[in-house]
Amino acid sequence: MRWLAIPLVFATLAGFTQDDISKKDFKRFQFLIGTWRLLPIDESAATFEIWQRAGDTQLVGKSVRLDGGDSLLMETLELIWKDGAMQYTARVPNQNEGKPVSFTLTGINDNRFIFENPEHDFPQRIIYHLISKSDLEVVLDAPYAEPPGAVRHIRFKRQ
Repeated sequence: MRWLAIPLVFATLAGFTQDDISKKDFKRFQFLIGTWRLLPIDESAATFEIWQRAGDTQLVGKSVRLDGGDSLLMETLELIWKDGAMQYTARVPNQNEGKPVSFTLTGINDNRFIFENPEHDFPQRIIYHLISKSDLEVVLDAPYAEPPGAVRHIRFKRQ
């Protein structure tokens, strides 16, 4: 019974239905533009999530790890209004046979943006939470797995 209550709580927190999300909501994602550094800060190696505008309804990003003089692409990201929905797509080398995995925006609550793909193993949900102008938290979880999967909290600081 408690697992049934969890989606109801999130639906209530989101405060709207999927039909309420529109192309105009894309402007709410402009806060992502720029460079975000993974916390805690490690001086020997640093990981960054970098976003830039690629069109009126598209942002592209990448996660890069800098280790000494080497740069390693961890994943490529895209946020786009497509086919009547906001899509967050990640492509991670050496995962999912290099194929992109897309998540659909299902909720917006203040500065919290919820993307879901219940068919994916992990994560099934990605939540971007703008805590302040310079602090960002990304939560990865698998609430639809049986049993529900792990939760991973990732913190970033704007550079």
